[in-house]
Amino acid sequence: MKKINNKKIIDFYFKILIVILVVLTFLGIIIYMLKPASFYHLFLMICITGSVVTFYTLLKLRFFEYENSQQFISIKQPYFWKLNPGVTSIEFPIDMLVGFSIRNGLFTTSLVLIIRSKEQKPKKLYCKIIGLNKGQISELKQSLQNAKEYFED
Repeated sequence: MKKINNKKIIDFYFKILIVILVVLTFLGIIIYMLKPASFYHLFLMICITGSVVTFYTLLKLRFFEYENSQQFISIKQPYFWKLNPGVTSIEFPIDMLVGFSIRNGLFTTSLVLIIRSKEQKPKKLYCKIIGLNKGQISELKQSLQNAKEYFED
């Protein structure tokens, strides 16, 4: 059974984003209270915009969990917030795996799984895999490659 997740790095990202959010909110309150004459509105808008973007990023933060049990492949992407029960889950037998690719973008890395549906048509599934290091990505590639080769033979 192979398990890969990014829980530690997402937890670190969460803490950094909380610190940024608190600092921006604190700066916004201080700027609002002091009201410096020249750049008051500009700095206040920068703080408010930064706080909103940081809060939105915190809401969209997700874990990535990959599990290969030699019969099924399971990928879960729960939200960081415990209050939000939404979990994107993909689970399928290994023999349905046709192919896969890992695409590196500017900010994110995506896992593209090509699986065979019940109608024997190939279907692409996309998963964002933010926060995995190179070792974990190579383990993920190796695990998926082994699963694919096992049922091709």
